[in-house]
Amino acid sequence: TEWHMIAKVDQEEANQATKAITWLIITVTIGGMIGATAFFGMLWQFIAKRQYQRLFQTEAANRELKERFMLAFHGSPVAASITAAADGRFIDVNRRYVENFGWTHEEIVGQRTNELALWENRLQREAWLKRLAEGDNEKPLQTVFRRRNGEPRNVSISGALATVEGEQLLIAFVNDLTDLQRNAAELEQHRHHLS
Repeated sequence: TEWHMIAKVDQEEANQATKAITWLIITVTIGGMIGATAFFGMLWQFIAKRQYQRLFQTEAANRELKERFMLAFHGSPVAASITAAADGRFIDVNRRYVENFGWTHEEIVGQRTNELALWENRLQREAWLKRLAEGDNEKPLQTVFRRRNGEPRNVSISGALATVEGEQLLIAFVNDLTDLQRNAAELEQHRHHLS
């Protein structure tokens, strides 16, 4: 009969069709997995690249700001220092600081203010730091610093606290008023003598 002939399929022919469908499913599944992996890999690479670009841009901006600050710090005509707020350890001083107080840069950096006996009254430093920590940095502190040779110098000191890499630093600017005050006193004596 005719229907018998139509329904009769060779077993090998049926197995080949099943194998072909199985291979097609396996190929499509593996291709999908590879495609998804490639897509997510490219997406991850794109996101990571953008993050690294932002990081490098931020790093470059920070480096530029640091360079600008150091240029202004070292080029300042006023004696300037950077110390650790906690213990008074000098991190950096500018050329004017070295000239005003008599130590070399190498002798100062790494030392503490009390080791150099810079402040005539060490308790005054602590009180001034407390005042700065409370946000009161508008009025400069009038005090006495001692030069390397022990000579007292009347100074006006202003500053600010800043946290850098987790460490609280004191950036201070010191104006030596000794000569100015001496000149003003001499001028007043001359005026008094002339009158």
